[in-house]
Amino acid sequence: MSESRPEILIAGSGPGALEATLGLSRSPHLDAAIALISPQIEFQYRPNMVMEPFGVQTTARYAVADVIRNPNVTQWKGTIERVDAAAGKAWSPEGDEFNFDALVVATGTETHAVVPAPVVTFGTPGSLDRLKEIVQEIDDGSVRNVLFSAPPGPTWHLPLYEFALMCADRAERQSAQQIAIAIATPESDPLDVFGAENSLAVARMCAELGVAVHTNTTLESYDGTTAHLSDRSSYPVDRVFAMPRLTGRAPEGLPTNDAGFVHVDDNQLVIGTSNVYAVGDVTDFRIKQGGLASEQADSAISAIENRLGDREDTSPFSREIEAMLLTADRRLAMRALIGDDASQSIAIEQPTGPVQKIFSRLLSERLREISPL
Repeated sequence: MSESRPEILIAGSGPGALEATLGLSRSPHLDAAIALISPQIEFQYRPNMVMEPFGVQTTARYAVADVIRNPNVTQWKGTIERVDAAAGKAWSPEGDEFNFDALVVATGTETHAVVPAPVVTFGTPGSLDRLKEIVQEIDDGSVRNVLFSAPPGPTWHLPLYEFALMCADRAERQSAQQIAIAIATPESDPLDVFGAENSLAVARMCAELGVAVHTNTTLESYDGTTAHLSDRSSYPVDRVFAMPRLTGRAPEGLPTNDAGFVHVDDNQLVIGTSNVYAVGDVTDFRIKQGGLASEQADSAISAIENRLGDREDTSPFSREIEAMLLTADRRLAMRALIGDDASQSIAIEQPTGPVQKIFSRLLSERLREISPL
């Protein structure tokens, strides 16, 4: 550790990176010099992106500088390409060198199409514009069957259900034709990460809007007219919209699994290091969600306060997830404790006020305090 104020480096620009920056810069247990290296100067409230193709609302954008504003924080635009944990050094692709006593890696993932075009893969260039076209085709009745597909592996399934439910609701309201909407998912039950009780509520919502859910299966191929699934079933389909396969985007020098995800302990310390922490989608935790990234950041904050400051304890990652499933006129709040084999639903009061999609200790409140761009 440096003889003066400890130096803390945070890499990323998503919920985990911003939560870590807010927590460490306000810490009552630690006086540190903090640098945030973010590839984006704007933070997009990505959970709202699913609403854009339906004309419900646009994605709010916030200046990262406004979110993290604090005299203890220096902001750099860029990325970290390489890390030497033992030396406490990190480098940008341009060769800029940064020293650190603690590094928080929140560098996210890369998206990949599992099945090529004509499947539309969420997160790839033009995917939201293409979904807007599918919504218009539903309105004018030029498509009759739409399949929404999730791949195996680490991901976040909730947007897939929102897309499908919003399309089904749209078809019921706007189309003169009967439109069949279906989901193909490797889950054993709809959104089973939220436990049996919540999964049943999601299944009921799907049934009420006429969305067929094919579980324990994934899309294998699509030729423009027929979707072939891994359970050897096939369906006539006019359009397919799929969630992407994700791989970790970790800096060189950190140990990762074959998919590029970083393995961490319960306090988010990267295994094999003593000073590097990873939070959010870049970790090997199988569920990728902004609220969980923030929760992981809070755990990393406590561990850094314990190691570099005067905090006496730590707060391990609790694996408690909270989310809101939205359609055009419905909302379903869900909470659960994620287990290794199954999740346990936790009772939650259904909110009636403004919609919140990222549940975090600090970031949510900070976004309410400032104005979007």
